[in-house]
Amino acid sequence: MLVNTPLRARGVCTVDVNDRGIPIGVHLLSPGGFALNVLEPGTADPYSLPTQSIQALSEFASQKDFGRLAHIRAVVALYRPGKSIFVKDATGSLYMETRLETPLAVGDIVDAVGFLGNNDAPDLARTVYRTVGGGPAPRARGDR
Repeated sequence: MLVNTPLRARGVCTVDVNDRGIPIGVHLLSPGGFALNVLEPGTADPYSLPTQSIQALSEFASQKDFGRLAHIRAVVALYRPGKSIFVKDATGSLYMETRLETPLAVGDIVDAVGFLGNNDAPDLARTVYRTVGGGPAPRARGDR
């Protein structure tokens, strides 16, 4: 399994540019599978990865993990089936892109695993999730 597996690839890199010379794509041309080296094994069960707080995903040290899988446990604040989930834990909130349509309700506690990105703030892409419990809906900031 190569999901979440760091690889070293040997080959030639080419960059596609548009008519104004702006890069629009990158390709790695490789002679074959023998030019790939697995640096460490992948993850067979993504839910077995250590759970991180949402705040930890924002810290400088987590930048080394961009493009790698991250595992969080959080409360659903907003769910748009097949599109996105907004979640919150005690340390912050997070946007997660997902294509799954497994039913969720505001207040559900989910284990979620996705590829860590940073579009002005940390987010998870291609997220998979499972419900681990229910709870009260998150309180608005003004509610104390």
